[in-house]
Amino acid sequence: MKPVEWIEFQDHHRYRVHELRRIARTMQAAGAEALVTTEKDSVNLCDDYDELCAPLPIYWLQIGMRIEREEEFVKEIEQLIHRRGAEPPRKHP
Repeated sequence: MKPVEWIEFQDHHRYRVHELRRIARTMQAAGAEALVTTEKDSVNLCDDYDELCAPLPIYWLQIGMRIEREEEFVKEIEQLIHRRGAEPPRKHP
């Protein structure tokens, strides 16, 4: 799938009916085959989003994060916290 357009909204934006209709029309006119958002933002879609955007389906991406050298990173954060006089959080069993 190749993106045909990109529309950005502020974080935590609640998508309204007229916005989804406009997005669907704009994307369909641009030749889109589907709409894509993040899983995090999918919870902000209004009711009946699938009907409002038809015939374009909406897919959402599940995004994760991995920290390379995580143990080293955590130790560095703990040292910074300790230098500032705060206790690092205790590990829970």
